[in-house]
Amino acid sequence: MDAIQQETADITTLINNLLMNSSKQRGSLDDTNARYEQYMSRHETLQQEKLELAKKIFLLAAKRLLVNAFLAELAKHDGPLTAFDPLVFQKTVNYVTVNEDCTVTFLFRDGTEATQIIEKGVRQYVRRQPKHNGDTPTDGDSGEST
Repeated sequence: MDAIQQETADITTLINNLLMNSSKQRGSLDDTNARYEQYMSRHETLQQEKLELAKKIFLLAAKRLLVNAFLAELAKHDGPLTAFDPLVFQKTVNYVTVNEDCTVTFLFRDGTEATQIIEKGVRQYVRRQPKHNGDTPTDGDSGEST
């Protein structure tokens, strides 16, 4: 970022010098215009690079906050985790996708993805029928319409 800002300042100085000198000298107007356009083109390119770099810096700062929050959560434990901890999971994983090909894709909060194969496969989900504790259904419970 510093290098881009320095080069932008240098280009600005060159543009100012060009304008000052062109008003004092009776040189070629085409040459002056060509150099001005060249300087302005470079200046615009640098401004775009500066904007993209600022975005990257912002994203890295946000990622740093997430990592620090995760590390703070891990620091609450005395040693390695020996059991599932929902708070650690919540601080680590953004969401999980279960795929039809017996894989699970984890999207972590830092933006990385990891896919894991479910070795024993996935059983077909069968919706269970609610249990009725031996009671006889009333008119509203039978599910039949009259």
